[in-house]
Amino acid sequence: MEETIFYFIISAVALLLRMLFGFIPGLIAKRKGYSFILCWLYGCLLFIIATIHVNLLPDKNVQQIPVRSKNISNCTPQNNEQRTMEMLKKYKELFDQGAITEAEFQAKKDQLLKLM
Repeated sequence: MEETIFYFIISAVALLLRMLFGFIPGLIAKRKGYSFILCWLYGCLLFIIATIHVNLLPDKNVQQIPVRSKNISNCTPQNNEQRTMEMLKKYKELFDQGAITEAEFQAKKDQLLKLM
């Protein structure tokens, strides 16, 4: 008789612990926008697996940030060529003013022309 009461108490404590541990994946899932009850039950049955699985689920509450087309249009090859030509003109002006030597100007010119 005492043995069955002991096993009953152990079983009840184990069931209560499973129910408490089920709250962890349930709360994580609720924060991410998923059903608390389903994930709580999942956590009660398979705590470790449920916790890992719920942590790997994508967050439904995160908004997607749209990509602006203006940023993409600035990366066209034509704009790169224009920037390269502008840089070349600036280095030519510096060379004409005597701020840089002819060797420095030629080195920068060769470097910029390789980029085109």
